[in-house]
Amino acid sequence: MNKRKKNISILFVSDERKEPVSFKLSLGLFKSIIFGIGVLCLLIIAGGVYYINVIEILADYDNMKEKNARIEQYKKMIYRIQKKFETIESTDKRIRKLFGEKLNGENQTDINKNMKEENDEFMKLISENDNFSFDLDSDNLLTLKKFSSSSRYIPYLIPVEGFITKEFRKNDLLTGETHTGIDIVAKEGSMIRAVADGVVIFANWTYEGGNVVIIDHLNGFSSFYKHNKRLLVKEKEFVRRGQSIALMGNSGVSSGTHLHFEIWKNGKPVDPKDYIINL
Repeated sequence: MNKRKKNISILFVSDERKEPVSFKLSLGLFKSIIFGIGVLCLLIIAGGVYYINVIEILADYDNMKEKNARIEQYKKMIYRIQKKFETIESTDKRIRKLFGEKLNGENQTDINKNMKEENDEFMKLISENDNFSFDLDSDNLLTLKKFSSSSRYIPYLIPVEGFITKEFRKNDLLTGETHTGIDIVAKEGSMIRAVADGVVIFANWTYEGGNVVIIDHLNGFSSFYKHNKRLLVKEKEFVRRGQSIALMGNSGVSSGTHLHFEIWKNGKPVDPKDYIINL
């Protein structure tokens, strides 16, 4: 006995009163079409949801990228600040070393006031003594030593802007070489300045050093400036820190234009980089 095949008729009726159009579909085909339409709708919905998620992810990515760029800028800023603090800390250590750690608890205004009073008193002492020399009696010598604590007599100003081509060496283990100062290269004729207040105890020519200036800073420190082209100060002259004392040159035993600069403390050479700020 044959089963009758079930069909579904679809009738389209026009408003223009034309003959209606009808389609006959088998029930299986109709179910397949409905299923396909359902799957297509689900795919469209899923695609829409996925697209929205992708848009949100891209937006979040752009925001994170912008935040990451800001973080990198902050990191660079923090790095620069850290370097500045390290420089400040290094400078602070040098200054404290120069003053023998006496800055703790002292008021800077009081320090500056004391420095000014000492400098004025020292200049008054010199101006009252027309025959000022280094052969002072014990009373005057003690008076001069009194001013040794002033910062103006501490060597910490760079003598000339330039490039260091040779460092301080004391009994180098490899070469056995001793270099009691540093060599600074700059343009010929550059102004060389006194690194601190003091008295010129030597301003003349020597075979090895050429035109040489030596300044006694009256506190155990002395500074040496060699190979100058021209000297601008004379012996027994009192000079201020930052005052021009010579012009850079190539005199004496020298392989090129440069300043050979030394600092001595209590009769012994020391590394100028331990005292000169920004060297």
